[in-house]
Amino acid sequence: MSELPGRLDLDQLRHQARELLRAATDGEPQARARMRAVSQRRTLSAAQLAVAREYGFASWPALRTEVARRRRSSEPAATPSALVGPAQPGAADDRWSLGGGLAMETAAGTLSPRALVAGPRHAALEVWLMPSPEIQRRLAGGSETEGTGARFAGSLFTLVSDFSEVLRFDDVVVVDDRGTTYTLAFESGSIPQESVPLDLRFRLDPVPPRECRWLELRGTDGSAARLLPSERPVVQISQPAPPAAEAAEPDRPEQALSLVEQQPPIEQQPVLPAEGPAHHLDIAADLPPVDGTAVRLDSLICEADDWCVYLRARPGWWAYSEDRTRKWAAMSVDAQDDLGRQYVSTFGGSTGHGDHEELVLRFQPRLDSLAGSVKLAFTGAEDQVVVDVPLAPAATSGPLPGT
Repeated sequence: MSELPGRLDLDQLRHQARELLRAATDGEPQARARMRAVSQRRTLSAAQLAVAREYGFASWPALRTEVARRRRSSEPAATPSALVGPAQPGAADDRWSLGGGLAMETAAGTLSPRALVAGPRHAALEVWLMPSPEIQRRLAGGSETEGTGARFAGSLFTLVSDFSEVLRFDDVVVVDDRGTTYTLAFESGSIPQESVPLDLRFRLDPVPPRECRWLELRGTDGSAARLLPSERPVVQISQPAPPAAEAAEPDRPEQALSLVEQQPPIEQQPVLPAEGPAHHLDIAADLPPVDGTAVRLDSLICEADDWCVYLRARPGWWAYSEDRTRKWAAMSVDAQDDLGRQYVSTFGGSTGHGDHEELVLRFQPRLDSLAGSVKLAFTGAEDQVVVDVPLAPAATSGPLPGT
C-alpha cells in the first residue's frame, strides 16, 4: 500500500489513473495486474478504483474527499459560494452581448434579430429569417415553390455556398449611437427541424465597442430593429462538489459536431419566433474547473421557444476515447428556475480556437416569464458546480430616432 503524499492534488491522481489505463490497454503486464485486482474491465473508473485502493481507500470518491479535505485544511477558510459581479471592462478575453431587437422587413424576408455576441476580435449577429418566396426558390436550387410553406430540397450542406450570395441584406444598414456604420457578412446557417425560419449567423465588422449605447439595423423602407447592451447580474457560484449520484465511466455514443444536418421536408405553416427575447444577460464569470475543464460563462439570451447560454471551455468541450472514434461532452448542463421548473440543454454548435472552444447550449422549454432566477448545474463524473443567475427585467428596444 502506498502512502498518500501530503501535497498530492486531484489532477495528479487523475493523471495516475489515466496512465494506468493507458498502460493496461497497451498490454503492460504490471498495469494489467493492478487493474485485475479490482475489476475485469479496463475502464477509467476501474483505473481510478485501482489507484484509490493502492492508497488505502475503499473507493475513488473516498480518495477524492480526503484530497479535498487536505486542500481545505492548508488554505485560508473559504465561503461555500462566491458572489461574482460584472467582469472588469478592460478584460482582454471578455465578451459582451446586445439583444432585445424587434422583427423588421427586408428584401430577403422578415428578419428577427436574436442577439449580438461580441469579443475583442469578433462579433456575430444571430437572427431568424422568414425568407421571402423568391429567396426560398433560390435556396431550394430553383425548384418551384409556393408561398411560405415551401419544401426545401436536400441538406443545407449543399446550400451554404449559396447563402453568402443569396443572403446579402444589401438593403439593411447597421449603425450605432456614435454614427459608426457596420457591414454584415454571412457566417453560417441552418433550418430547424420543425419550422421554416432560417437560423443564421452574420459577422459584423468592425467589432462594436463595449461602450456603445445601442446598435440598430435599418431598412430602406424605414423599418428598424434596435439592440441594447445586456444587463450584468451578480451571480453566485458554488464551490466544486461531488455530483448527487456517483456516475460510473459510461460507454458514451459518438455525438455529431455539425451545426447543419439533413432535415425532413417542411410541411406545416411556418411561424416566426416572438418579437425579441425576454432576457439578455452578460454573466462574464469564470467557473471552478469541472473534471479538469475550465468554463467561462459569457451570456444568457432568452428567445421565443428556448433560451441559450454562450460559454467557453478550456482546453475544450469534448472528451475522446483512446482511439478517438467516440466523443462526448466534458460535462452535462441542466437548469432549474426558482419556481421549480426544470430545463434540459442540447448542444447548439461550437468553434475551436486553439487553447479553448466557444460553444452555445440551448435550453428548453422557454424560461418561465415569472421566474426570478435560474440555477445552472455543470456536472461531470467527479465534480459539480452550480451557478445561480438572477433574471433582470426584460429589456426593451426603446424609442427609435425621431420618435
